[in-house]
Amino acid sequence: MLSGQAAKTSKKRIEITDESQYITALLTGDEAVVRLIYDKFLPPVVTLVTRQGGRRADALDVFQDALMIVHDKAQRQGTVLTGTFFSYLYGICRRVYGNKLQKKDNQTVTTDNLVKLSVNDDIQPFLENQEREAAFWGAFKKLGADCQKLLLLFFEGRSMEEICEAMGHGSVGYAKKRKFQCKETLVAHVKSDPRYAELARESTVNR
Repeated sequence: MLSGQAAKTSKKRIEITDESQYITALLTGDEAVVRLIYDKFLPPVVTLVTRQGGRRADALDVFQDALMIVHDKAQRQGTVLTGTFFSYLYGICRRVYGNKLQKKDNQTVTTDNLVKLSVNDDIQPFLENQEREAAFWGAFKKLGADCQKLLLLFFEGRSMEEICEAMGHGSVGYAKKRKFQCKETLVAHVKSDPRYAELARESTVNR
């Protein structure tokens, strides 16, 4: 997708001081920064797709489609990031992949059942826009490495038996206990975010 010149320029160190630089690069065709976007943000999308049974080529299609959506939206109406560029792009990739699965299998696939972000009914509405999703992943990063790994497996739809094996737990029962503990910790982190209280009040007012 990128020219040989982009490969050469990508070797130079690129300093990103503002997340909006990524969107500007897509609009202006800055090949060095676009290559950086591929290098930094494509691997997690490959993981998402391949763990759902897709191929690397499918992940690349999803990634490129998502970049086109980002570009077109920014060009038409402008985009103001309230979180990281990655959280914004990754969310679009999930939706794009979900739509592709829906068309392929003629079944309803949503962001929730694709990545299983429904950690708790009372915080699910909190995850419905970009700012809320950014807050969610910010809370997720506060978890220990063990909890992050376990919950990522859970979000990807792995069975408890698979999670138990991947985590090296002694029993499925213990794996379930750890999943519950990690989810409770994650929920607590989300609810401690100042944005949670503010946006929860907005949701109440708008009902």
